[in-house]
Amino acid sequence: MELQEWIDRKVESLRILNPSSARNLTPSIRDFSLAVTTQKRFLAVVAEIARATPEEGTLGEVKEPAQLAEEFESCGVAAVAVATDEIACGGSIQDLARASPVCSGPVVMRDLVLSREQLYRARLAGSDAVLSKSEAKRSCSAHRKRERGWW
Repeated sequence: MELQEWIDRKVESLRILNPSSARNLTPSIRDFSLAVTTQKRFLAVVAEIARATPEEGTLGEVKEPAQLAEEFESCGVAAVAVATDEIACGGSIQDLARASPVCSGPVVMRDLVLSREQLYRARLAGSDAVLSKSEAKRSCSAHRKRERGWW
């Protein structure tokens, strides 16, 4: 899928989101930067739960996100990333919400982030950090100028 098509489809899907309440947000207690820079291991591994990628398409059958997160945790990963983009990755914010409670380390939401609302939803679902495509941020600058509330 081309980046601009992905952005256009994502912008359209964001138009139907109801606003989250920022007052329900709580700070994260799982420190991502500490987890990936710790001196305990030579290499900090971030394992990802994803059903598909924009580059490769469908990756195959994915187990229940909570079960997969538990398996990753038992392997000693520094953090667990969850692909939540429905358009290109086949994921959902519910995948993140199911994986987060079983993780002792930080949980990272991986998505095409185009609005603050997505960041609020990520934190409410249990994300401690967010990974977004920098090239997408540049590509959607025209959308941000037109739409109120974009970052």
